[in-house]
Amino acid sequence: MVILRIWYPERADRLHAGYSSIQISGPTGAAYMSLRPVKSDANTTPHGRTASLADDVKAEGAEPQHVWNFSRLDEKRMLVIWDQHIGIHLKADAKLASHDCFQFCDKILLAGQGVVVDALATSSLTDRAHGALRTSTLALTALQLAARADEYLKVKHW
Repeated sequence: MVILRIWYPERADRLHAGYSSIQISGPTGAAYMSLRPVKSDANTTPHGRTASLADDVKAEGAEPQHVWNFSRLDEKRMLVIWDQHIGIHLKADAKLASHDCFQFCDKILLAGQGVVVDALATSSLTDRAHGALRTSTLALTALQLAARADEYLKVKHW
């Protein structure tokens, strides 16, 4: 089971872009994928320096009202992409992370759909070209990510 959560920005706060995260729990493994950094001296691993769901809820002020549940994604592939990119995408600044989170969640969801999102993947040239085209148009805002999630659930899922 894959859960996408999106916190939309409040209208009064134009500087805040909102936030998104993905949670995976399945037979192949479990992870909470958030790019929000947390200050932790005790755990220096990249996974230990990222936020948990409780951290994200605390930072955003409430539970997200917009949640998507996906059941037919390649969870194992999504977990591999998360493990490969966690150190690269981990920003020291929470504001930068909030702008990168939409692209990252979109990329993880594409990987779960079988799209080649890694340029160094050993797959056919056609698959890599298709993946490059899809990753060049990753979601930049909460609305774009929500539209992609709805499209997958309503059109591509079946």
